[in-house]
Amino acid sequence: MRTSGYDRFLLRIAVTILSLAWALAPASASEDAHLRVIGFSEDGRYFALEEYGTMAGSGSPFSSLYIVDLPANRWVAGTPVRRLLREGGFEEGTAYAALAALRAEVDAEAAPLLTQRSVRIPASVVFARGLGDHAAQPPLNAIRIPFVDWPLGERAFVQFDLLLEEIPARNQMPYCVQPPKGYRLTLRQPGADPVVLHADTSVPRSRGCAQAYRLSQFLVPDAADCAAAICPDGPLGVALISVFAEGFEGLGRRFIAVPVPFLRDPQD
Repeated sequence: MRTSGYDRFLLRIAVTILSLAWALAPASASEDAHLRVIGFSEDGRYFALEEYGTMAGSGSPFSSLYIVDLPANRWVAGTPVRRLLREGGFEEGTAYAALAALRAEVDAEAAPLLTQRSVRIPASVVFARGLGDHAAQPPLNAIRIPFVDWPLGERAFVQFDLLLEEIPARNQMPYCVQPPKGYRLTLRQPGADPVVLHADTSVPRSRGCAQAYRLSQFLVPDAADCAAAICPDGPLGVALISVFAEGFEGLGRRFIAVPVPFLRDPQD
């Protein structure tokens, strides 16, 4: 049987993850965001990333930097740090020059927040699917967190599956060409019952006309030590989900960050 603390953690994830999904979801979905993973804090509590790119049509540069308090499932005060140049008519060359300057501004504003929380531990990518893989990607994906000193060994530190399904959900966006879809994320561990980490009952307006979801990456902190007082249910990894939504020119992409506990042996 799982520990009661672990069960409480999963319930807390299910209740609060929607707020994280709203914060990272696209405001208009008319852009294809690029992703920069900044990393974890030394104690494993915080995770930071940046989305950036240019808006389709106008070419307006944008950047958003997020710091997540993983055990509490909320954004750190003062984040996200966002910038959007709303002037239209950017040419490709000027748009990317402006984007570089914009990202530098975001980095400068976020730097004290990252320093205060010791966000300097690299994130190890233990699962990844590129943009070209998503068309044929199955909904069930195996996650394998290896032992750091023997990553090619047959045994792993933790192994589990994440099932990402697109589901019908209520929406308030009649302007969408196709009805928006929601998602359900289910955690499957050998020898234990599946646990639904999140299931949409409605598609938030901030997610736009979402049409598809794909698991893009699963990240774990490299050598971060999450003390029991901070993470009583064990350390946390992060599942990055690509959200594809109707945009100005086809489908645009943004990301949802979902904290996932390192699973324990069901017999513990």
